[in-house]
Amino acid sequence: MNHQFSNSFLLLALMLPSASLQATLVAGAITGLQCPHDHYLLTRSGVPTNRPVQIFTEVREGDTIAIHANQPALYYRDEQLTLQTVTYQQIPFTMPSAGKELEPSCHPTRYTVKRQGQPLPSLPSSLQAKDVIDLLPEQSILQLQLGSQSVITDVKYKDLAYTVHATGEVPTINNNLVSWLGQWLTQANENQLQQAVILRTRGETENTTTLPSITLLASAPQEQQLIAGERLLELAWSGGKAPFTLTLAHAGHAQVLATNLQTQWLRQTVSLSPGKYQLLLQDAQIKGPISYQFTVVTKLPSMPDELSMVNLSANHLRLVIQSAWLANQDEGKWLWEAYQQVGMLADNYLSARTLKTALEQGQSITITLE
Repeated sequence: MNHQFSNSFLLLALMLPSASLQATLVAGAITGLQCPHDHYLLTRSGVPTNRPVQIFTEVREGDTIAIHANQPALYYRDEQLTLQTVTYQQIPFTMPSAGKELEPSCHPTRYTVKRQGQPLPSLPSSLQAKDVIDLLPEQSILQLQLGSQSVITDVKYKDLAYTVHATGEVPTINNNLVSWLGQWLTQANENQLQQAVILRTRGETENTTTLPSITLLASAPQEQQLIAGERLLELAWSGGKAPFTLTLAHAGHAQVLATNLQTQWLRQTVSLSPGKYQLLLQDAQIKGPISYQFTVVTKLPSMPDELSMVNLSANHLRLVIQSAWLANQDEGKWLWEAYQQVGMLADNYLSARTLKTALEQGQSITITLE
């Protein structure tokens, strides 16, 4: 596969195979959330949906986005140190007595506390009786990228519920995540990337009715390869029923990585020597584990000099681009290694999290640098 590289322009595009493209048009996508993603409610054609409201969720003309009134807007501890919950429908909230340890659910800059009618300069660690806690009406609570010209719209708290009025001008594909990635990486600045909400909360159970599956390994076109050494191994799967057990087998020896695991992800340091491995995933509902094969080797593909010297202001973006390039090599043999390399960056950077999530979901990777 031929690639062209230039220091002046970078575009990373993750996309589904062309057969998955659909003709459906959307108005745009969500590109910023200031509250937890499950606090938002998307209504389509007048009917509340179960569709996740996350970064890159597509929206159509007429969609309405609101906040769940009964979700917790904030927490605090009362004088007896009992944890108290305040919902959005209780905002603005007047403290009935003194309290402490105020914990807002949304970004802290979206809140205000008034004491004797005057706003405090910042959220206090200790609260007094009759303090009034509110969400600032003029602060952005949601960001949308709308229309074929990708106009950025900041939705203020006072504007919720917000109805999308832009017409359906943007082509869509099956997966909400990947259709906006290239444009996002080229337009978003460092502050936007650091402040953006991650796409999926760790430990969140997505489906407990199907068999567990590590989608990346199950859908990979080739047996995966990892580099040998003492290193962090990161795994994520969908489906199944907790608790989970993960075992790593090599050369007649088996190492239990985790047992009685309640989450659908694991990050653990392992020692990998060259050779063939089996990764065994067992849940509470199947009699025998699901097995995945991979090979440990000592050398990565040689990276083009042009790519290693790409001039990016943020080092993490360079590593994301390089990981995407690696995922594209040798007919997909390095997808899992690319996933491991981008994994630690994903805790802090949206661009890395986007690539990592796409790999988790078994997306094909196309990188174009020109």
